[in-house]
Amino acid sequence: NLALMYESGKGCKVDFQKAFDHFMKSSSENTESLVKIGRYYQLGRVVEINYDRAKAYYQSASDLGSEMGSMY
Repeated sequence: NLALMYESGKGCKVDFQKAFDHFMKSSSENTESLVKIGRYYQLGRVVEINYDRAKAYYQSASDLGSEMGSMY
């Protein structure tokens, strides 16, 4: 997953904005991306902190069966 590579810096330079952009592109079919986007909003990483948006992304992931989404 390219987003995870940008987030971790494995094989490329760390770039949270590019990671966020790739997570957004894949969020419609990927619960891990929904959880990651939620964390970005929760922590204010490349986006302004927005707990309501974070909660919405976590809830979407949970609704699709993600245990991680349910933990937040």
